[in-house]
Amino acid sequence: MPAAADDAATNVSSALATVDNVAIKVEQALYKLYLAVSGDGFKSITEKISVIWTPVRNVLSSVLKQVETLIKPMMDPKVVDSIKNVLEAGRDLVNSTLDLLPDSARGLAQTGQRFLNIIVDFVGAGVEHIVAIVDLLLNVGKALINEGARLADTTIAALKKTGVNVLAAG
Repeated sequence: MPAAADDAATNVSSALATVDNVAIKVEQALYKLYLAVSGDGFKSITEKISVIWTPVRNVLSSVLKQVETLIKPMMDPKVVDSIKNVLEAGRDLVNSTLDLLPDSARGLAQTGQRFLNIIVDFVGAGVEHIVAIVDLLLNVGKALINEGARLADTTIAALKKTGVNVLAAG
């Protein structure tokens, strides 16, 4: 592999590791927030300031329901897998046709191939984190408005992979 390609591969690998590390830190912080706002202590505080908290909670509830309606389809594993499958199929198509192209077009196709490989790698590395972060955010919102908050099994699994000691209730 030429030096430029080695440098690009190293940069992509480094970027993927950075994205992964940032996502893990965000997940861990959101889980701490989720525990704080879903616990009895937070509920006790909001009961004491119910005159102020009730109108705020009602507005938050309305906003949360609208946001959840918009993003819920993106949390469906089938939708996420479909997006990933389309990207992988595009990459595989480019890979399988490279040797059929004339030399003049092969360089451009190889650039496209590298680009698709990077996109597929980022999607593969990030899908689990994105779904977990969105689920954590939604459940923090639900806990804030005193609505039944429960983390998805996939979120709990993602948190455990990062070394978080997840409480049984989720």
